[in-house]
Amino acid sequence: MKSNPIQSNMYPIKGLLVNCSYMVVKKIRYFIVSEASLITNCSWGPSVRKSKLLYTAVARPAMTYGAQVWAVGKDGGVIPTARFKALQVLQNKCLRRNLCAYKRTPTAVLEKESETPPIDLYITALVLQRALKTDDHPVTRDIRAKLQEVWADATQTGPRRRRGRPRKHTAQPKTNIDRAREKGKGILERRANGREEPNDSEEPTPVQRGSRIQVRNQNGYIDDELEEEWKRRWESQAAKPFRHAPTWKEGWSSQPMWIYDDVRKHVATAIFLLRSEILGLRAWLSGTGVTDVTPDCSCGHPRQTI
Repeated sequence: MKSNPIQSNMYPIKGLLVNCSYMVVKKIRYFIVSEASLITNCSWGPSVRKSKLLYTAVARPAMTYGAQVWAVGKDGGVIPTARFKALQVLQNKCLRRNLCAYKRTPTAVLEKESETPPIDLYITALVLQRALKTDDHPVTRDIRAKLQEVWADATQTGPRRRRGRPRKHTAQPKTNIDRAREKGKGILERRANGREEPNDSEEPTPVQRGSRIQVRNQNGYIDDELEEEWKRRWESQAAKPFRHAPTWKEGWSSQPMWIYDDVRKHVATAIFLLRSEILGLRAWLSGTGVTDVTPDCSCGHPRQTI
């Protein structure tokens, strides 16, 4: 009886056979969308911050399990975004559920209002942080030594060589994780050079006190670098025409999560709809292409807005 071999893009993760072309397993998606959605609701349930905690502590770790390995790309970053498009869709569903937003709400608004980074940047941070953390690990050194030994045996030429031709030497190619380490070290060097040099009279910084704090500081550099990329994406979206909602006009420096604290869920839902202006007013309905709806207001104003 012939065995059924596992395809090259299928990996067992937590007892599930994950297809890395889509990254989402049916069981994980069922739990996140169906089971977790019963806990959060637009009119009752935990607050927005606690709903976000439910996503970041339960859903997102299951979605990105093993991403430090399967998400490493050839250029040292992550695999193409199209490979984990399903994860982006799933995160948008969770954020819409937490904020009770309409489907037409831009993804940038959902991420900014909930202070949740894009899933591709989050996975990039996981990849780079693990690559730097395991750089000096004993297992990593053993793997490098074994790879060099295998490469030397594979490229070893015979004692005789052709007359008049020098012996050809082929350099050992770098692995994807090696490129990720180089990229991470480049980010650390660039961020460190951008900081001001401390004075001799100042107390030692936490980086100088211990390697464990230094690792956390390296992770902070990676997070800061990717946050700047997130900021550039958001500003490009905010610069588009007809972006007049408060969530666009407040700027990147605002942290809107505090607005939803200490209020009930139905109040938080109303606050988000008013801040995003993605709600059932005539100007928005007309812009979305709803038939037999004009943007004019009953008060005589040409556009019914907030």
